[in-house]
Amino acid sequence: MEAKKRQESFRVPCPEKEKGSGVFVEEPRPCEAARNCFLPPAGLEFKPPTGFVMTTVKPPLITSTPDILGGTPVFRGTRVPVQTLIEYLEGGQTIDEFLDGFPTVTREQVIAFLEEAKARMLAVAS
Repeated sequence: MEAKKRQESFRVPCPEKEKGSGVFVEEPRPCEAARNCFLPPAGLEFKPPTGFVMTTVKPPLITSTPDILGGTPVFRGTRVPVQTLIEYLEGGQTIDEFLDGFPTVTREQVIAFLEEAKARMLAVAS
């Protein structure tokens, strides 16, 4: 006969009842990883404290390290200098032509770079 593991549970306020009603529901006890994350138990809503701001950190679009092309600014994760994109565009070539020549660079990287350059130029102009 196979022994069944008893799953521990804990009581949480019932999300369908009015707050403070004293009605609880049984839910499985979360694993260690779940206890250490910021997600609330199933059925409960997470309400951050007033003034709490959640942000995501974007990885840099461009990197520059002495180990890669002697510190020349390149698209992150590649060995393609950003200057090469600028030269392609100055020469009248398209983004698609640049991407065909440098497949390790993604369209998203090029667009994000151009948007960032635009935002910086507009900020300087205003």
